[in-house]
Amino acid sequence: QFNATVLSLLQTFFDSLNGDRFILGFFQPDSAAQLNINGHVLGSAPINLNEWLHIAGTYDGLMMKIYINGIVSDSLTVSTTINVAESDLYIGNDAAAGSREFDGLIDEVRIWDVARNGQEIAENMNKKLTGTEFGLAGYWPFDEGAGQTVMDLAFDSDGQLGLAAYADSTDPVWVKERVPKYVLLADDDIDIDRQLFSAGDIHSNDSIEFDDGNPSTHTGNLTAVDDIEIDGDNTIEGDVTAGDEVDNDGIVTGLITEDAEVDSVFLPTLSFVAGGDDIDVPDSGVQVLTPGSYGDVDVDDDAILQLSSGEYFMEILELDEDTILELDVAEGPITINVTERLEFKKRMQVQIFPDGEAGTHKITFNYLGTRKVKIDRNAKVLGSIVVPAARVKVDKYVSFKGSICARKIQIKRDGVFLHHTSTMALPKIALALDDAEEVADGAAEAMPQQFSLKQNFPNPFNPETSIQFDLPEAENVLLQIFNTRGQLVRTLVNKPYTAGTYNVRWDGQNDVGHSVASGLYLYKLKAGDFVQVQKMSLLR
Repeated sequence: QFNATVLSLLQTFFDSLNGDRFILGFFQPDSAAQLNINGHVLGSAPINLNEWLHIAGTYDGLMMKIYINGIVSDSLTVSTTINVAESDLYIGNDAAAGSREFDGLIDEVRIWDVARNGQEIAENMNKKLTGTEFGLAGYWPFDEGAGQTVMDLAFDSDGQLGLAAYADSTDPVWVKERVPKYVLLADDDIDIDRQLFSAGDIHSNDSIEFDDGNPSTHTGNLTAVDDIEIDGDNTIEGDVTAGDEVDNDGIVTGLITEDAEVDSVFLPTLSFVAGGDDIDVPDSGVQVLTPGSYGDVDVDDDAILQLSSGEYFMEILELDEDTILELDVAEGPITINVTERLEFKKRMQVQIFPDGEAGTHKITFNYLGTRKVKIDRNAKVLGSIVVPAARVKVDKYVSFKGSICARKIQIKRDGVFLHHTSTMALPKIALALDDAEEVADGAAEAMPQQFSLKQNFPNPFNPETSIQFDLPEAENVLLQIFNTRGQLVRTLVNKPYTAGTYNVRWDGQNDVGHSVASGLYLYKLKAGDFVQVQKMSLLR
């Protein structure tokens, strides 16, 4: 995260005799990231200050490239040599200039001795590495939080904070990790009832209870200041640590520790205000909102609310049944601050573009109120939910990935909850019978009046996009992707559909599962005698 001023984020001298330099950093007045290899300079498009960004610079012997958030910003063909020699690596300081110090926050630094491609960068930029990945030459995640030692998890090239081995007033300061540590964190008790599966560390400043499983498996550590109770048919793949007793009738694969000294974890303190125009998105409507302050935001059944990178302030956010909250984080994270009421109704979905489920850490819902926040059944919610003064109830059949921080947390049966860093994909949970009937009833009430193929969102996109189409009557639907030469790339749909509105996602792959190149693509809908074609752009 860059604040301002001239700075160098990363500099290393590979050969001090020849003066070879590799610098990746940010420079004014262009407000751009910059890659400098032996005087060959490549700049990115202007970037925003005070936002978290992932910046990568590569050189494969022929071409320099600079990536912003996993997307190529610019490239330059050059001929140069990076000589290998032992020399100092400077993070956050330009040793040659002396006074050019980093002004901002650094989450972690990775150095590779292979040129990573765009797909490799995008797939791993939001994941913690193990340190054993092929080609990884140095990895400093800055997770220590205290002391003077900066650990290298790849090849033990540990460094020191500041210029001296002892602490002084000129040292940089450690900052807390921006991805929440716990999938569930509560000041009061946490009650989990027969989830399908779950992953991530859980902490309560009171007690944790896993009711009778289904059977159910949780992967992660449990810590509680008071008791932990694990009923039968539950498997905990991790350690269980309680300040008082552990009542275990399930299976624990890790260590069980009772009467431990478990510290309370303080929940964040929120402070903000909201107000402005009320927004009512009608049934089956689509509304785009820019960052800013609003009054009541009510998204009615089957409607779509589209938000983009930035900060939102709302008195009420009510996402009704079968709604879609489309969040475009291509330009940075999205924070939604709500003062009075926050509701996720049945079968609503949160969709993140272009990152998908890998971008949950870029979404935060902050809620000031004391009224219960409920995630209703069959909903799919992604992101961090921060509700320090209220209870969060997650109903049955819910798919959730991210983190929940609340006064009290209740998880109902047959759902899935995963931490931001989990590599598991959320399953498609089948609708309960009564919910399926409600979907049919709702569709009959708000039936499309004509065939249509909507513009994909987001557009341009990387790596995936959503395509919406309307059917006023039942038809066999053929939805296909073509390149500009008219060659078939992918058949997304080829089957009968009943009348209604549908969303289909394309992941940028062809029919054999290979990622396609950047460029212009055509998507074609054929439903009975109706045919419509639209254009879309893929930017790798």
